[in-house]
Amino acid sequence: LAVRDGLHATFLDCARGRNMLAVQMEVGARLPLATSASGLALLKASPEAERRRTVSRLRANMTQQGIDHAPFKARLHSAMESHLVVLRDAWHKGIGRLAAAVRFGETLGAITIAVSTAVVSETAMREDLGRYLLETIRDFQLELAP
Repeated sequence: LAVRDGLHATFLDCARGRNMLAVQMEVGARLPLATSASGLALLKASPEAERRRTVSRLRANMTQQGIDHAPFKARLHSAMESHLVVLRDAWHKGIGRLAAAVRFGETLGAITIAVSTAVVSETAMREDLGRYLLETIRDFQLELAP
């Protein structure tokens, strides 16, 4: 579970896989909004005005660092077109992530599943894991409902 922290997504809770190939994250880990599935899910679910301001800040940051905006623009466009954000090898080679936003009260978060792209296909991410992630988020929001 990640929340927005400036231009990053910060993880508040992490569940660890038992497989030796499992992608491990630590509580407190921060990933850039522009290259992480959790970050893009948070951007996608943000109010439009806030999203525009944040995207502008991200682009300015990329320009300052000499980073091409085109891949970010494509990732954001893809994220806006789907219920799930699916990224493969964007943040780190060999790691894929799928994420979707979740609201609890006024707080916006993103639940993310990380996988090894060498082991899990994009189809499996979108279909099998995607279905599981959306069901988990639905159940999570039902539990938090007053």
